[in-house]
Amino acid sequence: MLYTVHQINLTRDDIDAINAGGETPESHYRYAHTKFDPTPDRVAAAWNAGDYAPACRIEAGSLDGVFEVGNIGPEESIERLGVMHSISVGDVVEGPDGNRHFVTEEGFEEC
Repeated sequence: MLYTVHQINLTRDDIDAINAGGETPESHYRYAHTKFDPTPDRVAAAWNAGDYAPACRIEAGSLDGVFEVGNIGPEESIERLGVMHSISVGDVVEGPDGNRHFVTEEGFEEC
């Protein structure tokens, strides 16, 4: 089955603003919340704000398989669509049926 992984990647402007110590962009708060304390509401807020972008498609048999491939490979099971980091907490995995789940510290939760 082919899954699409959506990830939040801060823009260069966001990173520069954070490093400058000025006002932190709202997108950084959404990013931090989805990475360090994801809840369905926080993930939905980031999703609806357009913070997530498709990072890759992964061929796997399950959500757990997507996590494994996205972290240790094999590379030939990954089609990169943009900037991609290893799959981690807060990332959204969209199944072939269109259902979405986000990664938690203990597995997956439906969006």
